[in-house]
Amino acid sequence: EDNWVWVSLGNLYQFVNDFDRAIQAYEKSLEMFEYDLTSTLSLASIYQNHVVDLEKAEMYYKKAIDINEDSADLYDRLAKFYYQKVKDVDAAEAIYLKGLEKTNNHPDLINDIIHFYGWVKKPEEQKKFIKIILELYPENTKFQKEFGHLLEEK
Repeated sequence: EDNWVWVSLGNLYQFVNDFDRAIQAYEKSLEMFEYDLTSTLSLASIYQNHVVDLEKAEMYYKKAIDINEDSADLYDRLAKFYYQKVKDVDAAEAIYLKGLEKTNNHPDLINDIIHFYGWVKKPEEQKKFIKIILELYPENTKFQKEFGHLLEEK
């Protein structure tokens, strides 16, 4: 038996907002293949947004990172979860910093932490990472246009 049958069922149930059955399908998928990222992230999302259980959501986001610790996107998801849902700025910041270390300063994650520091009103930290991204990617005009003016503000 293939776990993708269960993933597909979970997707279908999630699409029609039958979250209890979606959870059952995704959990069955994980019984068959515990490292399935699709099921893991789907469960995190369901527990974050629909059948609210923030402890389970956190557990699944952390499991997703354990499955693929090189993914900048997974660190961003967990950090945003901490910041937006749990309202824990320190935990969000710690995840961003851990993600930067694990992904060797992935540009998407540097971009994410720059925005995060803007949201939490930490301009000095924001400027530190703006300098880093501009030094690492001087040829990227998008970064210069988006962030260059923030270095000039006092």
